[in-house]
Amino acid sequence: MSDNKETVLSCNLENLKKISEASEKGALVVFTAEGCPYCPPFLEEAEKALGDDVPIVEAGVEDAECMGLANELGVKGTPTAFYYVKGEQKKMIVPEGKTWDEIRKELEELKKGA
Repeated sequence: MSDNKETVLSCNLENLKKISEASEKGALVVFTAEGCPYCPPFLEEAEKALGDDVPIVEAGVEDAECMGLANELGVKGTPTAFYYVKGEQKKMIVPEGKTWDEIRKELEELKKGA
């Protein structure tokens, strides 16, 4: 795995906006859960597709603060990813019902600035 993945220290909208403002290409925030069989492969695909251009922030819903944020954003399951650019949410990616090719395409579009 690449070094562009980080963990949210304080899981709130203000911090997510700051992280996305710090990177020219924004940031991908991925809500994950322990024991989720789809979360590790999703994170791996995100890292492959985005490389070091877009930081990936993992927000584990086991943390009460991250769960609160997940609820605020309407997360219904894991993994669920949100792409933020300059503090604004641009896209939500929910892998459920999609093939890895479809997910990979969505992630690669983010890198291009979709």
